[in-house]
Amino acid sequence: KISTASHSHWLTLRKPVKIEGFQLGANKGAVKMDFEIPWMPNPAALQANAGGIKFERQNKEDYKQRAHLEPAEITPNQPARMYFHKDADRFLWMDIAVDVRKKLRLQAALVMQPVPNQPAIVLEDPAMMPQAAAYVRRKEQQAKQENEQAQVSKQANADEKKAFKKAATAMTDRAELTGYYEFLVPQLVDKDIPVTITYALNEQHRIVLAYTAESEETKEKK
Repeated sequence: KISTASHSHWLTLRKPVKIEGFQLGANKGAVKMDFEIPWMPNPAALQANAGGIKFERQNKEDYKQRAHLEPAEITPNQPARMYFHKDADRFLWMDIAVDVRKKLRLQAALVMQPVPNQPAIVLEDPAMMPQAAAYVRRKEQQAKQENEQAQVSKQANADEKKAFKKAATAMTDRAELTGYYEFLVPQLVDKDIPVTITYALNEQHRIVLAYTAESEETKEKK
């Protein structure tokens, strides 16, 4: 207890809690877990942030071997979205959500949208990525054939031909990334998904309450 002439405060010393097992696995493209933090402070003052995951390069020319997030901060209505390729059409990502109440609920899912303008789906089993890639390649060939038929069709107008061409280009962009994602997805299995829960003392000072994986900054300091 720290006291002054006009105020008194109780302080609790604590070590950050390590949350184990927040990771994808065999037959598990989505994970959900509840966790209780001892002496939970006011949930309104808690913040959750996600960190990137490093993975091996596909080849010597590929320097985009670090996931990036948009945004890194997780809010109740907006999960963090982790992308794995910065400069290309994105059809595979990971959504990371944290619900902070009396307990913490951590959730993550590997999501893909194989075909533009169709609903995204959870890749329930990471081992199914080769089949998903094959599906994207089949849809590319289908889109190419439909575009070729549209371009020579006398019934299709200019706008329709433009739409078929755009659809074929979008599927080609996806198909070109399938080999990259087949290489990447196995590296996401059995690897901690980095989330840090902090408590704001004020605008400048925060206390780390719990984490799922050490940040790169922490590792570098060691």
